[in-house]
Amino acid sequence: SLLVDYCHDDGTHRYILIDIGKTFREQVLRWFVHHKVPYVDSIILTHEHADAVLGLDDVWVVQPRNDRNDVEQIPIFLTQFTMDSIARRFPYLVEQRPEDGDEDAQAAKIDWKIVQDDVEKPFVASALEFVPLPGNARRRVYLFRLLIWEESQSCIFI
Repeated sequence: SLLVDYCHDDGTHRYILIDIGKTFREQVLRWFVHHKVPYVDSIILTHEHADAVLGLDDVWVVQPRNDRNDVEQIPIFLTQFTMDSIARRFPYLVEQRPEDGDEDAQAAKIDWKIVQDDVEKPFVASALEFVPLPGNARRRVYLFRLLIWEESQSCIFI
């Protein structure tokens, strides 16, 4: 996983998580607490492999909460191919219900956002523009170019 911490001109931070692998919960306990990251504003999944999606069960840990302490939906950006794989592995997350036999649990509130794997169709996650770049087409892994056009005029490739 990679965490993008984007600080706006007004001092507010936006946190974007790239991939959410199987050790995500341990990463949150170790690094989010250490760096005082209160929540994640959005998630981008680059592909459907275990190293990118097996931490989805623990998304609820980093979901933003409103002033009544209710969990807010978190947008997750992914391709249709990745979404199809996740729907087979995690139907309870896609359907937004707890796993069978665990009626007391609350499923994560996720707003699934399908992005086109087309360089001509950028998308915006937490006020930042990302451009999909094909990585390994055979394995359906995608790269993203994050454009930050401020004083630095820089691009970050993820």
